[in-house]
Amino acid sequence: MEKLDELNVWDGLTLGPFTGGINTYKRADSIGKNELVKLTNLRLEKDQVVIDTGYSTFGVAIRGKPQLFHDFISRDGSRRPMLITTDTVYRYIYNEWQYIAGDANTNTTAVAVAGSTTVVVTSTTGFVDNAYIGIILDNGVQHQTQVNGSPVGSTITFDDAIPAGRTVELHADIISAVILKGVESVHVRFDVYAAYDWFMFTNNIDPPKRYDTNNCIDIPNLPKDGDIVCRDIKVFINHVLLLGTTEGGISYPQRVRRSDTGDPLEWILGNAGYEDLLDDAYVIMGAESLGPYLIIYKNKSIVRYSYVGSSFRTFYAETMVSDEGAVSGAAFVKADDRHVFMGNENIYVYMGGMDLQKIGDKISYNVMGEGGDLSPNYQQTTLAIYVKNLKEVWFAYPSGSNTNPDKVIRIRIDSGAWVSRVFNNIITGWGTYITSDDKAWGELVGSWDVQTWRWGAQALTQGSEHIMLCGADKQVYRYDYSSTDDNGDGIAYTLETREIYHERLHTRVDMISFSIRSSTLVTIEYSEDKGVTWAAYGTTTPGTAFKTVEIYKQIIAKRLRFRLTGIGGNFGLEWIYIKSSTEGEW
Repeated sequence: MEKLDELNVWDGLTLGPFTGGINTYKRADSIGKNELVKLTNLRLEKDQVVIDTGYSTFGVAIRGKPQLFHDFISRDGSRRPMLITTDTVYRYIYNEWQYIAGDANTNTTAVAVAGSTTVVVTSTTGFVDNAYIGIILDNGVQHQTQVNGSPVGSTITFDDAIPAGRTVELHADIISAVILKGVESVHVRFDVYAAYDWFMFTNNIDPPKRYDTNNCIDIPNLPKDGDIVCRDIKVFINHVLLLGTTEGGISYPQRVRRSDTGDPLEWILGNAGYEDLLDDAYVIMGAESLGPYLIIYKNKSIVRYSYVGSSFRTFYAETMVSDEGAVSGAAFVKADDRHVFMGNENIYVYMGGMDLQKIGDKISYNVMGEGGDLSPNYQQTTLAIYVKNLKEVWFAYPSGSNTNPDKVIRIRIDSGAWVSRVFNNIITGWGTYITSDDKAWGELVGSWDVQTWRWGAQALTQGSEHIMLCGADKQVYRYDYSSTDDNGDGIAYTLETREIYHERLHTRVDMISFSIRSSTLVTIEYSEDKGVTWAAYGTTTPGTAFKTVEIYKQIIAKRLRFRLTGIGGNFGLEWIYIKSSTEGEW
């Protein structure tokens, strides 16, 4: 029997600051006072829980589903925001997505006026019926349309007329867009070969391609007459590497094929060659550099690739980790001096040695465990990205029956705290981007007098790299740290506390107080059955500044947890105080 002085005495329990993030690894009544059961669409900032920022559209909808955004910086210092879709390749310029030239480009030899559906050009080679083309108008905008019929002589006919008020000037560029056959379930992987000013990518369906700031074509001179596809492409110690290849229709999932030293056009002679990583039969998923090494992730092992440079061996491959690897070809990312990746059993930090550091225990049960919602059939679509400004690694993954990522889990690499995010759009890829005003000479339109930008200027929204989200709806979105909604939809948040539980006692709650802010309604509820059902406790709209709010209502239960929900309102929470007492069961 409990001592009388332990019962019926009002006491207090303070929860927070919630620096520990989500913890579902332990029972809800045994997690720390700085941890929570659920933290959705909220983030941790300066010992506070605050509502996450949102995103807005970036450009108009494009052709094909976007898979990769990369801010390609060329040797002249100009930025070329690139977008790879399942169908083609774009560059963002003049506030629009413009096709990149594929195998064919030409120039006009005569002016075409508004309403025209034909242009006269220097060469029609490569411009075939139904090809997607881009025609540069007098204002720099690209008129995108399709070729209508085979060209006749030097004339190309197209479907959509030149818009009213616009013309196609003499010597205007006309390009035939890149043709891709990508699928959204297979990631696009890329690298930059700065020495050649190449942006290279592969979708494991089309031959690997390179963009040299002029056009985007298959990497020349590949073996098997160019009949090669690969899972990943990397530049390592002045070699271009193709990883996990299919050559002439034959699959070599453990192969690493390399170009000659310093020559991405030579794949036969010199130091060109290949190695098959056959310490095990696991397949290569992808690779990422780490210090002096290239770390190659297989589906159930990790290989460290290092440079030797001797007369009989160029590289040395050593299996460092067995029985664990990456769930997808994009489920790993370099975060400063380490890699963070989603494996089959957990999420890990990898430093390049023989050990893995588990960092996903607190959320693995909800994601990868027996009760997890990660789709086992589509886990290969999982994505990882390092958000340097927030010191967070994000993983987007498909839940339930979804075929592409619909949920995001985020970990702060300095504290190991997890939060979760649910975007209103299915994600098929992402990347980072710094908004800037820098321009290459060749990008200028009109006379010098009409230029309005400042020489050397760079404008940063919120001073940070933005996260570019590739939506399955063929739209790119920008997560810019300032938007207060998700493309017009309010951000709905949920915070669920640890549980109050005594094995032989009941808890009577008299009052709850908060240090809280919100310009919109916050609903507080409680649960007596481990979060299965919820009952109302109270509501508050505290205002735009943090203030202490007290809500009085007596409830008694064997176990109790609380939940705060709302939409937007710049919500923030510092701590929760629960005034309670314990009572006997009889």
